[in-house]
Amino acid sequence: MNIEVIIANYNKPEFLALVLEGFLLQSDKQFTITIADDGSGPEIAAVVQRYAARGLTLRHLWHEDQGFRKNLILNKALRASCADYIIFIDNDCIPEPDFVADHRAVARPGCFVAGRRVNLGPAVTSQLIAGTRRISTLFQRANLLWLGLRGQVRYAELGLHLPWLLARLWSRKSRALLGANMAMWREDLYRINGFDAAATTYGLIEDTDVEWRLRAVGVQGLSLLGRGCVFHLDHPTRKHNDPTNQEYIRRKQEAAQVWAENGIYPPGEGPAETVSGSL
Repeated sequence: MNIEVIIANYNKPEFLALVLEGFLLQSDKQFTITIADDGSGPEIAAVVQRYAARGLTLRHLWHEDQGFRKNLILNKALRASCADYIIFIDNDCIPEPDFVADHRAVARPGCFVAGRRVNLGPAVTSQLIAGTRRISTLFQRANLLWLGLRGQVRYAELGLHLPWLLARLWSRKSRALLGANMAMWREDLYRINGFDAAATTYGLIEDTDVEWRLRAVGVQGLSLLGRGCVFHLDHPTRKHNDPTNQEYIRRKQEAAQVWAENGIYPPGEGPAETVSGSL
């Protein structure tokens, strides 16, 4: 099974460098990385070149900054990929050392996987960026619990890297897809034409949209709890409270619009027949 990690990126070269440091530490080295870059400046290209020189197999896909076009660049990355299985994360999420190995272990035909993240606070994030804290300290159970007790991280329990027996028991609880840590077969994404690039509003909740469309064509969801975690770097966020996003998805669901009209295949290209289905 060939695995590709697609990292959604927009600026923040100091964040991307930390994320790529995490991929240098992976126990499973059999993967490639694509940086799906939604119009960042030249600093990102410099980071990519630096980590490619350090041994990561990296591809940098970039398009011009014309507003929020994350879904479009993700589709371009999917179209360029030859991998069997895709793991999606964001450029503000550091993977734990067994991240790729854990996702490989739980991959099942006809299923997507919903992973989780630990939220780092501003103090820990600043220390990591300044180099006064090594990312390896995040992977130490006692240290992570201590940071959690002090209120410097949230959801520390998700990063404890439990034995597989406990992790599988915990993972029986269903969780929704999280764009910062999710995995699926590339062929399943082609069945729904990937992400909906017709939507260009920040906070579309693209993971929610992809999840219901995958389920509509029979792809089942699996949770990954206690393993395969990422550590989310703290930064200001825009509000996800635009009601037009939920309304847009609701209309698509009511119309059973599973095939993304502007997806991996843009309008006018791709298979003659589209896919339909319902929840």
